[in-house]
Amino acid sequence: MKKKRSTQFPFAHFIAIVVITISLFLAVDFARRTAATYQIKNEATRLEEEAAAIRARHQALQARLSYVQSDAYVEEIARTRLKWAREGEIAVVVMASPQTISPPAPDQQPAVANSTSARSPWQAWWLIFFDELPPSM
Repeated sequence: MKKKRSTQFPFAHFIAIVVITISLFLAVDFARRTAATYQIKNEATRLEEEAAAIRARHQALQARLSYVQSDAYVEEIARTRLKWAREGEIAVVVMASPQTISPPAPDQQPAVANSTSARSPWQAWWLIFFDELPPSM
């Protein structure tokens, strides 16, 4: 009778496989945590930059608010937009001078100023730029 040879798995091999498995698990976990830390640091940097930009905008808005609430702003608006003047000053408003329009001769085209009221806006612009009626469509 033949003896069966028992193939025993040496204890050292078993320990080596367990150690390699645990090492592999730890290496993968370490890489995952390192990647997560990198992403968190990038996000923190981005948020700090965004917060700094928001702080700068807030300061600019605070400065604008204090200027808008000042008398200097009220005077600026009164003078530029509302055309007001201080007491004792005279406000001068420059207006466009009216153009003299000569009556058109019967054989000439109507003048641009007279023809703009009877035409659509694009035709009026056409007459201004080209001094002739637009081609018919």
